[in-house]
Amino acid sequence: MQPSMFEPTQPVPLQVLLVCPRGEYLDSVRDLARHMARNTEVLWTADPADALRQVRQARPVLAIVDARLDRASGSALTRGLQHDQDLDVMRFDERRASAGPGDPGVWHWSELPRAIAWWARRLQRPAAPSRYQ
Repeated sequence: MQPSMFEPTQPVPLQVLLVCPRGEYLDSVRDLARHMARNTEVLWTADPADALRQVRQARPVLAIVDARLDRASGSALTRGLQHDQDLDVMRFDERRASAGPGDPGVWHWSELPRAIAWWARRLQRPAAPSRYQ
């Protein structure tokens, strides 16, 4: 049976891309996604090149990047992700010290729940994408 144009359709789920070396934060991000107001899928990769491919193909709305991978790529990963104007990029690190004057946009992994809750509230209001690097 085909749905009629009067039947409500399910909204397309939001997609969040997690880029971290061993998937160590995957369960945390999935748990946070389950509590979002909108259905959310979590994609994961450890490969920066695959992350850039997934952004082009899957069109996620948020990329959560492990700052260690970004540093290893000379920040090429973040720069590549930022080319997509519809993608918010948030970087996280274990070391608070890495967020010095030249690196102000790095969150600590312990702040992940608070950062994602803030992002989700912001997403509900119409606004231009920002870069949280």
